[in-house]
Amino acid sequence: MASRALTTTRRRNDWPNDWKSVLRRSLRRSLELVGGMALIGLMLFLALALASYSQTDPSGSTAAAAATPHNWMGTAGALAAERMLLLFGIASVALLPLLYVFARALWDAQSDLIPADDEANSVPPHGGHWMRRILWLTLALVLLDAVLSLAFTGQGTSLPAGPGGFAGLLMAKGVRKLASLLPGAVGGWATLLVALACLAAGLWLVSRVFALDWRRLMAWPSFLRRAPAMALARSTASVVSDVANGKPIRTPRAARAAEPEPAPGEARRVTEISDSSARPPAPAQLSARSRQGDLFDEYELPGLDILEEPPVNTKPPVDKLALERNARLLETVLDDFNVKGQITAVRTGPVVTMYELEPAPGIKASRVIGLADDIARNMSAISARVSSIPGRTVMGIELPNADRQMVAFRELVACATFAESKALLPIILGKDIAGEPIIADLAAMPHLLVAGTTGSGKSVGLNCILLSLLYRLTPRECRLILVDPKVLELKSYDDIPHLLSPVVTEPAKAVRALKWAVEEMERRYRMMSSIGVRNISGFNDKVRTALAKGKPLGRRVQVGFDRETGEERFEEHQLDYQVLPQIVVIVD
Repeated sequence: MASRALTTTRRRNDWPNDWKSVLRRSLRRSLELVGGMALIGLMLFLALALASYSQTDPSGSTAAAAATPHNWMGTAGALAAERMLLLFGIASVALLPLLYVFARALWDAQSDLIPADDEANSVPPHGGHWMRRILWLTLALVLLDAVLSLAFTGQGTSLPAGPGGFAGLLMAKGVRKLASLLPGAVGGWATLLVALACLAAGLWLVSRVFALDWRRLMAWPSFLRRAPAMALARSTASVVSDVANGKPIRTPRAARAAEPEPAPGEARRVTEISDSSARPPAPAQLSARSRQGDLFDEYELPGLDILEEPPVNTKPPVDKLALERNARLLETVLDDFNVKGQITAVRTGPVVTMYELEPAPGIKASRVIGLADDIARNMSAISARVSSIPGRTVMGIELPNADRQMVAFRELVACATFAESKALLPIILGKDIAGEPIIADLAAMPHLLVAGTTGSGKSVGLNCILLSLLYRLTPRECRLILVDPKVLELKSYDDIPHLLSPVVTEPAKAVRALKWAVEEMERRYRMMSSIGVRNISGFNDKVRTALAKGKPLGRRVQVGFDRETGEERFEEHQLDYQVLPQIVVIVD
């Protein structure tokens, strides 16, 4: 009884929660593989049958048939070849590559994906329009048969119905009948024009039917190829280098996303002027970030040597007298609008300069904020931003610098703030007014919308987010789904190992990828609920602890009642869970 209970428990534990959907997917995948093999076999059978066709073989249209067929495929092959040639003639050979295309579509149903250990880390494949291709190919065969029948009118061939088959004979007969209604040579020229039109239309339809990625079609199926880890690491470094060096951060207005930081101290009556634009962030020890992931044994994070060096700062020193004059001028402008106050400090950043205003008692913050446009006009600035500084009694007035400093990505990714960040998904956003890197956690904002006008730096921001993830996280820790309908911004990331699928550029595939992401989210919710955690961080911590102790996770499930005592019976169901990677979906 004990051994039977253990066996039952083990079998139940091997089943996922949604075992019906798993069974359906397994059956569907098995049918796809069997169907693909059957179509490949049919293609080879028809190819050999057509190659060894003989008009003396027994068939439905041969009166004096040989006792023994010469066809390599026997009587069945002779009959199949005779029917194909009778109907479509020589053009029936085009059916063979179509069978291969359909077989490959079934056999390689998940070829859009890179290999993954977890079945849930894959996006459902994209199905082809089979019936549309069949109809197009049928029409193309009829048009090409008409051309063959019009071009070769002799009956001396060994084919059952000539080179164009029965379909070509009917089309040619109709064309000649219509051409006979025209006088003299006009009918001949009309026949030639119709033949050329049929040829062009047939070839165009054939090109539509086989408009495929032939390089990918002739490659090995996805589950038979395994890219080496070092090659993946090199491709990651190459992509990061191309994106980082090809698209430097050159957006003057990108710093509007930076929030002002409180100043370290307060100055009364004397304006404090500080220049943080020329102070680089503290560098980090690279060994702290050179850890390796366990998805690929030899995968290494990309190094800083593939990024461009920060530009040499040729900006002249800050003119403190000019800043002091601007501070006094700003006080005068505010006084013109009956806003009393004093500029207590000036913080110079790489892109903007912040003037700290301490309003007089009784001045509302909303009144000062409403004067942003008037301040910009009177200060001869492009724009102005006014906001309260949390935790302090002063307000910040930001004005753009005349000479804006370039912010280099290498300088930020090498800083200690980024290397020592405890964020699950750390991303670099730029520098603040104090010149310190702004590092945010993408996991804390699961639905992030990046908006702005043309040229305001949206694409640069997306590239910074992606490169930040690639420089900190391995494919085991973070996986990506990139949707780029414009086929311009994200296509350069197509070869990195972090991708769950190639960059999605078609809207139909984007819908499928997003539906898969929703299903994966719900699956993870069920897994987290089964072990009593509320987020993926807690789930991974619990799984790591269990794996380190060598004791798999499990849960106690009631399986019935004892027949003798009537007490409840419980069994421990083991949960074969692994550490889950973060999944980031980016839609441009």
